[in-house]
Amino acid sequence: MPHEWRFLQIAMGSASGLKYQILLAHDLTYSPPGEYGSLSEQATKSSEHYRFFCKTLDVTR
Repeated sequence: MPHEWRFLQIAMGSASGLKYQILLAHDLTYSPPGEYGSLSEQATKSSEHYRFFCKTLDVTR
């Protein structure tokens, strides 16, 4: 179980980094107009899934 927990912690950190990169690309106008909302939403959903799995693992520990 500790390996799964660590993997999810790393995945959550990566998702946070991705959200920042999406925001930065948007701010610097590197991404096409209208893409920010969709990409940001997808990254947020991934983070929510990782958080849910972490809570599930925490309950079963």
